[in-house]
Amino acid sequence: MIAAASRWTASAEGRIIPPMPAFRRKLPRVVLYTVPLANSDEWRVLAHCPGAPLKYISGFVSKAQAEAWASGPEGSAWAQANYQADADYRG
Repeated sequence: MIAAASRWTASAEGRIIPPMPAFRRKLPRVVLYTVPLANSDEWRVLAHCPGAPLKYISGFVSKAQAEAWASGPEGSAWAQANYQADADYRG
């Protein structure tokens, strides 16, 4: 019978070494800002992620609507889908 492979290993001195824990990669942080459109009553959300180009999400009628989207689950889901990152709203 063949023994199953173990992730535990032995050192040169004969000590048993446990497996290394799997470290999670830290997700980048996306910062969402609400900005008005020039010469218009509309608002948009500016998404900034370090090392990536800026992205604009437009189509908001009021500042309150843009802030609600950016600070709510929709903003977090958008950041996760577009940047694979956590979202942080900074108004």
